Amino acid sequence: MNRMGFSVSGVCGLLLAASQACSAGDLNDSADAILAKHFDGEGPGAAVALIVDGEVRAETAIGYADVDQEIAIDSRTLFDLASVSKHFTAFAALTLERQGKLDAEQPVSRYLPDFEDEPSSRDVTVSDLIHHVSGLADYSSDAWEGSDSAFARLTNESHLSWLNEQATEEEPGTVYRYNNSGYALLALLVQRVSGQRFADFVREQLFKPAGMRSARVMDDYKLRFPRQARGYASDEDGEFTSSSSPSSVTGDGNIYASLSDMIAWMRALDSDVVLNKREKDLAWRNGKLDSGEPIEDEDGSGYGYGWVIEDDGVVSHSGSWMGTATYVLRDRRKQISVVVLSNDENAEVSDIAEALADLVD
Repeated sequence: MNRMGFSVSGVCGLLLAASQACSAGDLNDSADAILAKHFDGEGPGAAVALIVDGEVRAETAIGYADVDQEIAIDSRTLFDLASVSKHFTAFAALTLERQGKLDAEQPVSRYLPDFEDEPSSRDVTVSDLIHHVSGLADYSSDAWEGSDSAFARLTNESHLSWLNEQATEEEPGTVYRYNNSGYALLALLVQRVSGQRFADFVREQLFKPAGMRSARVMDDYKLRFPRQARGYASDEDGEFTSSSSPSSVTGDGNIYASLSDMIAWMRALDSDVVLNKREKDLAWRNGKLDSGEPIEDEDGSGYGYGWVIEDDGVVSHSGSWMGTATYVLRDRRKQISVVVLSNDENAEVSDIAEALADLVD
């Protein structure tokens, strides 16, 4: 097998760009074995990290960021986080709350006067957007009837115009329904309230304090970043084709980050560098419907500020888009964090993440 990536012997010298020391107990052999079950190393692949009590216990990669050019994935490869971007958007809103500029229980129309809220039992609130209980139409669903090129050109501002023309699907606060439009609207709200481009606000308030040196927001589908992975889709026979769906909308996705960036981010969440304890408790607390019932999806999980909430102290989120698949997991009781970033949209990233978490006794 021609395995592209990093061996155990090379990981301390090449992959640890975040300057952490290799420990005697690092688990790269085991992590490599997990990745080898999912990728043959001759096509797209993944970069992964396992962090325990702030210490990187495994950090490795496999496969190519660009198959044609045979550019290997490494810790500095930029991946489209897809929906893993959502908790950054929610945390941007939390930051504005701390600054006294935003109240999540207030109507969206207070901050976006041009948001045309249909008459209903009550207004759609900022909290409704965060917790996917707004009842709004979703531009990434069948509600979108435009072309692929029009989709690529859609911005957060033009998305609002589109949303204003759509009928709501439920009364706000009554049904949990995962909704990308809610987070696109939330990013626009952050932009309007802060007076900055969403990309600039998250860079200054989140990326920079956390030490995420290469993380970027793609708010123009024509942008390309240095070290950006190309996207692919594999099939059951192990064959793969190029895959992408350009987009200019931010908030629901379109944050690009490397494994080194995400390690820095997970460590920042272990401290109070980005959010304080009260804010993190709120972020990782399940939301509620107007009835008082907790949010519960079809798998029995809840939803907080851009994180899926489990009863056992685990919070996680997946990201899936054409050409990318990502997963982050934090076990708050065991102090375990896992990051899986892949440029194969069909990669079984949740299985990989859970297998990595299981390496810790």
